[in-house]
Amino acid sequence: MSRLSSLTVVAAAALLTTACTSFGPSRGPTPLVAVPTTPVAAQTLPPPAPVTPPPEEAKPEEVAAAPAEPTPEEKAAQEAQAASQARDVTMNDMVGGWTLSSGGSSCQLFMSTTNWSGGRRASTRGCKGELANVSAWSLSGRQIALKSSDGGTIATLYGSASGGFNGTAGGQAVSVYR
Repeated sequence: MSRLSSLTVVAAAALLTTACTSFGPSRGPTPLVAVPTTPVAAQTLPPPAPVTPPPEEAKPEEVAAAPAEPTPEEKAAQEAQAASQARDVTMNDMVGGWTLSSGGSSCQLFMSTTNWSGGRRASTRGCKGELANVSAWSLSGRQIALKSSDGGTIATLYGSASGGFNGTAGGQAVSVYR
């Protein structure tokens, strides 16, 4: 390193050191002045509220059994009823983001008009079980089918009066809404 560049480095370091210390030591916030307070007056407290005992837990024999899986006949009847009450649906009614609700949980469903194997492109986010495998959708008359990548039908939906869609997936009720 040349003598000139060495002097330049030393000068720059000295300038930085001077700039950093020329403003004096760092000062924190100004301390607050102590203010005298009045003592707390002695008072009696009201008695505590009565504690209610926790509810008794249900005994195993009192717990209701989980609803039985619908029979194929019941499934067919549910689907026929939904189909008879369905509103007309167009492909443009389906496009966009939706909330999909089934079995007490909800997730997101997105449908587009892009051609995809088995129909049009669809995807889900945060869904559980078979609904996580939705990758396509198709519209046939008033019936909407949510499909897996292998073309199998995961859910069957019909347009409802509320503007959403209701149907079944694996025997469970499914709702799709915005």
